[in-house]
Amino acid sequence: MNKLLLYLVVLFISQILVIDTKAQFPYVESFRNSTATGIVFGGEPSAFLTASGSNPLDQNGSGFLRLTNATRNQKGFAYSTSNFPSSNGLKVEFEYFIYGGSGADGISFFLFDATAAPFVIGGFGGSLGYAQITTTNPVSPGVSKGYLAIGLDEYGNFSNPTEGRQGGDGFIEGSVTLRGKGNGSALTADNYKFLTTVKPDQFSVPLIGNRNQRIIDSTSIDYRRVAIELRPNMVSGGYFISVFLTRGGNPLQRIRVINDYYYPELAPSNLRYGFASSTGDLTNFHEIRNVEIDVFNPRPTGTGDNAATIAGTPTVIPVTNNDQGRTGATVIEGTRPANGTIVINPDNTITYLPTAGFSGRDTFTYRLRTAGGVLSDPITVSVNVRPLGVADIVTTTSGVPVTSTVKVNDPSQSGTIVIQATPPTNGTIIINANNTVTYTPNAGFSGKDSYTYILRTADGLDSDPITVSINVRPIGSNDVSVTSVNVPVPILVKDNDLSKTGTTINLGTPPLHGTLTLSANTGAIIFTPSADYAGLDTFTYTLKTADGLESDPITVAVTIKPVGSNDEVTTPTNTPITIGIKDNDLSKLGTTVAIVGAAANGTTIIDTEGKVLYVPATDFSGKDLFTYTLTTTDGSKSDPISVIVNVKPVGSPDNIGAVNGVTPIDVKANDPSKQNTTVLISSQPGSGTVTVNPAGIVTYVPNAGFSGTDRFTYTLRTPDGLVSDPITVTLTSNPAGLPDVVTTPARTPITIPVKDNDPSKTGTTVILVGSAQNGTVVLNANNLPVYTPADSFSGKDTFTYKLRDLNGIESSPITVTINVKPIGTADNVTTPLNTPVTINIKNNDPSTLGTLPVIVGNPMHGTVSIDGSGNAIFVPTVGYTGTDVFTYKLRTADGIESDPITVTVSINPLIVAPDVILPANTGTPVIVPIPVVQPGGSYTIITQPSHGIITTDPNTGRPIYTPNPGYSGPDEFTYTLKDPNGVVSTPGKVTITVTTPAKIGLAKSVRTFVRNLDGTYNVTYIFTLKNYGNFGLERVTLTDNLALAFPGTTVEVLSSAATGSLRINTTYNGVNNTALLLSTSTLAANATETVTLDIRLILGLDEGKFNNFAIAEGYGVNTGTLTQDQSTNGLIPDPDVTKPGDVSPSELTPVTLERQPMKIPGGFSPNGDGINDFFVIENAVGKTINLEVYNRWGNRIFRSKDYKNTWDGRTTEGIYVGTEVPVGTYYYSITIDGKDRKVGVLTINR
Repeated sequence: MNKLLLYLVVLFISQILVIDTKAQFPYVESFRNSTATGIVFGGEPSAFLTASGSNPLDQNGSGFLRLTNATRNQKGFAYSTSNFPSSNGLKVEFEYFIYGGSGADGISFFLFDATAAPFVIGGFGGSLGYAQITTTNPVSPGVSKGYLAIGLDEYGNFSNPTEGRQGGDGFIEGSVTLRGKGNGSALTADNYKFLTTVKPDQFSVPLIGNRNQRIIDSTSIDYRRVAIELRPNMVSGGYFISVFLTRGGNPLQRIRVINDYYYPELAPSNLRYGFASSTGDLTNFHEIRNVEIDVFNPRPTGTGDNAATIAGTPTVIPVTNNDQGRTGATVIEGTRPANGTIVINPDNTITYLPTAGFSGRDTFTYRLRTAGGVLSDPITVSVNVRPLGVADIVTTTSGVPVTSTVKVNDPSQSGTIVIQATPPTNGTIIINANNTVTYTPNAGFSGKDSYTYILRTADGLDSDPITVSINVRPIGSNDVSVTSVNVPVPILVKDNDLSKTGTTINLGTPPLHGTLTLSANTGAIIFTPSADYAGLDTFTYTLKTADGLESDPITVAVTIKPVGSNDEVTTPTNTPITIGIKDNDLSKLGTTVAIVGAAANGTTIIDTEGKVLYVPATDFSGKDLFTYTLTTTDGSKSDPISVIVNVKPVGSPDNIGAVNGVTPIDVKANDPSKQNTTVLISSQPGSGTVTVNPAGIVTYVPNAGFSGTDRFTYTLRTPDGLVSDPITVTLTSNPAGLPDVVTTPARTPITIPVKDNDPSKTGTTVILVGSAQNGTVVLNANNLPVYTPADSFSGKDTFTYKLRDLNGIESSPITVTINVKPIGTADNVTTPLNTPVTINIKNNDPSTLGTLPVIVGNPMHGTVSIDGSGNAIFVPTVGYTGTDVFTYKLRTADGIESDPITVTVSINPLIVAPDVILPANTGTPVIVPIPVVQPGGSYTIITQPSHGIITTDPNTGRPIYTPNPGYSGPDEFTYTLKDPNGVVSTPGKVTITVTTPAKIGLAKSVRTFVRNLDGTYNVTYIFTLKNYGNFGLERVTLTDNLALAFPGTTVEVLSSAATGSLRINTTYNGVNNTALLLSTSTLAANATETVTLDIRLILGLDEGKFNNFAIAEGYGVNTGTLTQDQSTNGLIPDPDVTKPGDVSPSELTPVTLERQPMKIPGGFSPNGDGINDFFVIENAVGKTINLEVYNRWGNRIFRSKDYKNTWDGRTTEGIYVGTEVPVGTYYYSITIDGKDRKVGVLTINR
């Protein structure tokens, strides 16, 4: 900030009558109200209270002392007429507010001799209303009889040794600066001498919080308050000066920025205070509120103490050891403790004794009294009386929780709760709501364990840990073991014992029927039963821990099971058997038998001797099994013992008579063991062969021509391998024959050689046994049957015969099947063109009865089907004339078919309506050239067109097709012709292609409109060209006359671009070359393309709205016809949605250009961040700028006679070290076009 160095000396010309008053400490002046007692205001303009006057700025009670408004060259001050004695030092604190402008000088708080009369305020500017200024005329003296000033220096000049100030560290912006005593304008070294300065930024607390607004909320980080302490030097005189800045927040942050600076000057007996502030060439509001002043000599202070003791135990507390005011002070009793007594000892210690049984927190207070009788505030001593407890011992058993009332023996049981200190090693504890403790040993643990607890008071004091010892006796579970007679058994008795871990086994009561040994390796007790003994026995043992705790006796019960041997016996099917099952059992004596697993296929009965009668189930064969156990008199039971019974299968002989050829025989049908058995051939027959299928059916095949008696044998085998004795089958064979199938046409007899395929044809005679139903059968002289079908029959017919040998043995009946084929007669019919015909094809067929016609050969030029009456319906192919043929067969109900029968159809020709392909233009009627015979002929529309209408030409009688408005694309309709004789033609089809001629549309729109810093405008136009036709356009042009659109304005074409097949004319300038496109440009059918044009406009004398239009032209590639359109404003050439393709609307495209005044910036920040890096003079296009820049000492640092906004804060003039000029305020002089001159101030920040 630069100060114009034009300061006025503010003198009190008028007499002010001030009553000398002595301030009462503490002194408070809030400046919140409309008046302030004993305060004098002055300045140019005068400082004032914002809550005062007829139109106060703030409400009464919410005001401020305003030293300056946010206006240039303001200076204001206020001082108190109250006297403040200096002998005991001073403490001063107030809030300050600096905001709302561009930065200014700052605020000073100053102290001066109360005897100064008259009072004269100091110079303003860098001197902050306190020190002198020699640069004014006349010289401005400093404040009258000034003693000390503390400058809250925004601009940084209060620490600067310029303008007559004595000493200093130079320009320090945003600093806190001390200057000493002075009077008048003398330039002696001790007149308003510089003392020290500090920049609070180093403590992260900027001098000013929020530069934009007044912040009164103390929780905001932008809130500020300052405190000043003048602590007397009782030895050498003067003061130790400390200055504190407080930044808002929660909590507040108080920072000491000047720490005990020693100022040796002796103070006058009485001091007065004042505030001063100025703005200079810049602006800010400067305000003060809530001034508090008190003597520095403080009361003694102390710090609270914390002491600790154990219940019932006194403690001595050196309470003053941490007290700042302990020197020369005496301890005085304050409030007594609630739960104890105190004694103040001669050495200022205090002995505290808790009340008997009390534990918890207790407090009392004391005071410090100085030799002068000044008492401190009460100082609190907190005593923590920790509770006390006594150890416990409890006993339980492994796995059993135990609850202990641990507090019952504790001195501090009252008012305390139990808290776990250290957990047990081998268990867990739970502290119950009643402060008892439940201990649960870990699973399997036995032995000694312990844990500790503490007693805690309601206010959180803990006792030392108190030990609880637990004896956990081991415990075991009774065991049950099983062995067999004479078999020792190792018993791992500890496996099921809860206390198996960490314990040893001691044998107790021995068994009655065996002996015990203890295995050192496995830890098992080995029980050896007495010889051959079976039954129950018991013994006991105990468990002992390593630390000597022993369990109760634990019982082991041993069962010695009896032993038996498995049995296996055999019996035939349906035959019971008695089994002496105990005969081979080791434990047969003294035991009883019990069936435990019943036989699946039989029953068992135990007799009094322990034998078992087994009765197999009826007809069962195979292996069966049952199990039994042996049980002693005391209930010891053996393992199940198996008895296997083999039940052999049984069969019955078979006698098979009248065997006729291959014969299947169910040999098992009469066998008792037919269920679940398999047939095995054991011997083949002598005059044939046998085979067996999986179902057990035996197939007997006699030798060729054999008849007589034959035999073979078989056996039955169960799934588990039991086989019956051989079973005999006896057979007697008959002659054998095979069925015959023959074919003959209807009404045609046939002789049938039936024996040709019979195995027994030799030596046998044919005998007819069953007549035919639809014909006759007789034997001829050669013993062959002759079959004659009934006259109208066709289909399947049968009869039967037998073969008889020389012994009179006859075969079974043998069937002969005759297929009698139906027959038919060919047909010939005629039909007109495109006319279906129904043909009664069976009408002339001999086999008409009982048959259905079936199409087997389709026609080449039509289709044929059979209706429900058996008639053929022939449909000729549309338009075909000539002969066509199809064939059919007659099929009987049993599937016998005739040979194919031919049907010939003759199709006569009709009138043919021709198909027509026709082009048409959108919206234009066209006559359809179909051959309507006139006079007398006509046409009929069969299917109407989808996209047009049909009318009739009155001259030719032909149809006229008119496409729907706006439609283009394919369309069609069908018709028939009628000649003058009334003959109707086949339908004809008219196919029409409706096309739209090439048509161009144009829209023009402003896409971007930018005003540049130099006052020019950049405009981007986008042109939309659309071909609404179905044919392409060539020689497309786009004309835009910018000279016509922008008269008096300079136009520069910056760039242009086009899409698709549009070609840009790079020589276009919009003035004498107005064609944007080359003549080689084309636009495809239905295509939309764009042209983009960027221009720069430099306003002449005229400003306002400028309208513009363009014209597009092109030639249709199919007709060469010209189409053109004048632009409409926007992006769509046919903006009326109700009229697609209508490009007739034309609307001018406007832009508004306004002349802007030249704008000189107030500063810039050349720090290389790309923002505000240059000193830019806006709206200076077309003008010659002469720029000169000076520093505050009048030295020129930069000059350009034709400035182009290129200065980046570097010096180009004079002698300099480094090119970058410092941050600060500079002066400029600008001459425009050699005649118009402007001067001003600019600020550089980096």
